[in-house]
Amino acid sequence: MIDVPVEPLCPQCGGALEDKGVRPRSVLDIAPPQPEPIVYRLHRSYCPRCGRAVQARAPAVLPKALFGNELTAQLLCLHYLHGVPLGRLCAQLGLRLGSVIEMLHRLAALFQPVLPQLIAKHRQAPVRHADETSWRTDGRSGYAWLFCTPRVSLFLFRNTRSATVPQEVLGEQPLSGVLVVDRYSGYTRAPCALQYCYAHLQREVEDLGKEFPEDPEVGVFTGALIPLPTEAMHLPTQPLAEAQYYAAAAALHQQIVAAVEAPARHLGIRQIQDIFREHPDRLYHWVTDRRVPPDNNRCEPVCVSAQAGANCAPRSSPGR
Repeated sequence: MIDVPVEPLCPQCGGALEDKGVRPRSVLDIAPPQPEPIVYRLHRSYCPRCGRAVQARAPAVLPKALFGNELTAQLLCLHYLHGVPLGRLCAQLGLRLGSVIEMLHRLAALFQPVLPQLIAKHRQAPVRHADETSWRTDGRSGYAWLFCTPRVSLFLFRNTRSATVPQEVLGEQPLSGVLVVDRYSGYTRAPCALQYCYAHLQREVEDLGKEFPEDPEVGVFTGALIPLPTEAMHLPTQPLAEAQYYAAAAALHQQIVAAVEAPARHLGIRQIQDIFREHPDRLYHWVTDRRVPPDNNRCEPVCVSAQAGANCAPRSSPGR
């Protein structure tokens, strides 16, 4: 119950107001979240037999940490998952920015040994995905890299977009399985088979149609090719038996090949056709292996969200 008083004078004429009681009004609201200090009384004991002193440990808090695990988890989720800037979080929660950043770097050091294990799991997967997006780390420009499988998502924050980052994750020894990527050259030296993302290729075909809307040859080519990547990307989601899937995939494969092998004079058409002609080994793994999707959508939403968060305000990363 909260009393909300009225000013003693009339806001219209300035006359004295007379009390007429109260009118209750119910609303649903939540108080602004605010960390509360908790004092743990850690009991201490002594073993007279071995001379050892024993002290209870504070629950749900790391040794010598200022922030409890629940507050730490909330900060990590709001900042890294939802993109809320650290400065805003500290202002809302009444925390010192330096203390929060120190906590993030400490957590990065604690989780550092986990990184090789995640890399090993990524290398063992039959189907992998990779993507990258611009990202600011401690106020400096860089990139957030995502290497993921259906079970593992591995983020690396680096100041470079070079092929050294995929090499760090994939290594140099030949790997089985497929890596699904866009056509960025940084992945071309990956020690495994590549599957190019059809969503990126489809956008290039659509852009060609927008650039030359009056050209009849372009219109025929884009009209024939644009629906085919869409069908290929939808195919894995269809409730088809194995035989039905591979029959439909083979038919789509033949249609795509026919479209990209058709004679063309327009340089824009020939440029797109060359992508398919020069890299057949990177475009049709989904035809013979149902596990391989013809798109990189497993990475795309995460990287788009990361990009949106990076554009909101400067962010800091604990280094991994």
